Amino acid sequence: MAHLLRANRTSDGYREHALIVAIVSQVCFGAIVVWSPHMALEPVVRRRWPHMLISWTRLLSGRFGDPLIARDVLIGLLPRFALTLLTHAGVLVPSWFGRPARVQSATRRPLASKRCAGD
Repeated sequence: MAHLLRANRTSDGYREHALIVAIVSQVCFGAIVVWSPHMALEPVVRRRWPHMLISWTRLLSGRFGDPLIARDVLIGLLPRFALTLLTHAGVLVPSWFGRPARVQSATRRPLASKRCAGD
């Protein structure tokens, strides 16, 4: 969606059509890249680790208060928490050793380019 919003618009119908086709084809390619390994690995996961699918089944059936779902969500959030902790440590640790603190760059926003500023 961000590609459609950020794209350079034109009044030429052919170029606009080509732009939309290019964006849709990129999205479809990305979906195939994600879907193919999933389809390849699903039978193996069902055979070897069927307990991994129990949380998904409970979640999709609407049992949001299930402790097994909460456990798996917390386990899934741990890598992101660790990455955030390491990022902040990388900014703060140099100041603990007398070096100037590294300035953390602004977060990337998809629509923050000069092209989308509307000047």
